[in-house]
Order: sequence, then C-alpha cells, then structure tokens
Amino acid sequence: MPFPEIQARLAFISGAGSGLGKELAKELAKRSIPLLLTSKDPQKLNLVAKELQGMTTVTTQAADLSIPQDLESLLERVRADGPDLIINNAGMGLYGKVLSFPLEKQMEILKINIEALVQISIESARTLQKRHESGTIMNVSSTAGLFTYPSFALYAASKRFAYEFSLSFDEELSSQGIRVLSCLLGRFTSDFRYNASLHKSAASASSWDTMSLAHTAKLILRQIEKQKGYQIIDWRYQILTYLSKLAPRKWIAKTLQKDIERMG
Repeated sequence: MPFPEIQARLAFISGAGSGLGKELAKELAKRSIPLLLTSKDPQKLNLVAKELQGMTTVTTQAADLSIPQDLESLLERVRADGPDLIINNAGMGLYGKVLSFPLEKQMEILKINIEALVQISIESARTLQKRHESGTIMNVSSTAGLFTYPSFALYAASKRFAYEFSLSFDEELSSQGIRVLSCLLGRFTSDFRYNASLHKSAASASSWDTMSLAHTAKLILRQIEKQKGYQIIDWRYQILTYLSKLAPRKWIAKTLQKDIERMG
C-alpha cells in the first residue's frame, strides 16, 4: 500500500496507550507530525512517548474519558493547543446481554463512546473555527453499528451514533474547511476482545476476517488523506455488509449474537 501523505500541525489521538491508537501514533510520528496523546493508563502512555522519542514531538495527558474532571482537563488542553488532526479512537465495549452488567458499567460505554467523542469533536471544531484554520476530525466507528446486535447492544448503538453524528456534523462544517470523517472498522488485532470478554477464554482468537493492526491504521490514514466522509474499512467487511442486506434482519441478529457468545 502506498504511503499515505498526511500533513498536520498537531495530531490528537485518544486511546493512544496501546492497540490502534498506538499504531496510529507511530504512523504519524514517521511523518514527523507532532502528537498530543491521551490514554487512561499513564504508564502505557509514557512508554509510547519514549518509543516515539527522536521521531517527533510528543505531548501526553493521561485521562479517563468516563470521568468528567479528566475529560474537562483534556478539553482545556485541546482548546489551548488546537490540534488540526483529531482522531477519536478511544472506545469501550462489553460482550454480554444488557442486563448482565451493572448499570454503571453500561453507562461507562456511553460516556466514552458517545459523550467524550462528541465533546472532543465539538471543542476541537470550535477551536479550529476561532483560529480560522482548517482541520480533520476522524471518529472511529464500527461496522457493528450497522446491525441489530444482541449481546453487544450498547457498543453497537454507540458506534451507530458516532457514524451518524459524524455525517451530520461534517455537512455543517465542510464548507469551512473542517471535515468530520468516520471509519467503520471490522475486527482487527487488538486487546479489545480480551477486555470486552467476561471469561477471557477465546476472546483473543483470530479468524479469517481479522485485520492486522498495521493494515487497519494505514487504511484509516488513507481515508484521512483522501478526505472521504465515511468508509467501511477493509474490502472483506464491505462485502459482508452488502451481503447482509440480502438476509433477514432477525437471522443476522441471531448469528451475530451466537458469535459474540462464543467469544465472550
């Protein structure tokens, strides 16, 4: 795949302590783009910063996006530094029926996947407007948001929100040179399945439709380079999404639920 050409004065990435966020940070560091990275795990965040030393300037701020005080502190940094590339990558999900978890755990999904994403998107765009600058906000969504998804309900619904919000916000801002993009990801190599699983058994298993971390990051950067409003990442998921429209919704929902129960 050709090297995506991306230019930015400062790139912000949430969930940058590991997985996709870390991989995106590495790819942008290769392009000498200064970084503002956040994660709820300060130790992982510091390790990423050390790894990228010498490649670019890295600023870090640990923040748990489900905690209002942490989020507000992060927003203050966004307002002050004014990144012109914002990647809302942080996300949380749980495998299991809605009533299997305490209400506070379910609400944590919404705080991270929706509330934090919306606030960071709005404050980033507002800051770019005040600076009379153009920029790009990339909100990481999921193909899960395109389906009725029992045993993964709040995650799927939150990703549908991220996708729809991004489309509408982009329509409002694109004429001003500020783009709000959304990528819909399928499965890729990460700790997500392990963290989302109750039993931690087969949660890390790979399958034919699991994308590599590096491939996923490069496809996201390619979308940013092309300024494409939304994209289902990877041709396999594009085909699966298309074919799913030909099958009954309830059959798809039951199939997806069985798959989640197998992993969870």
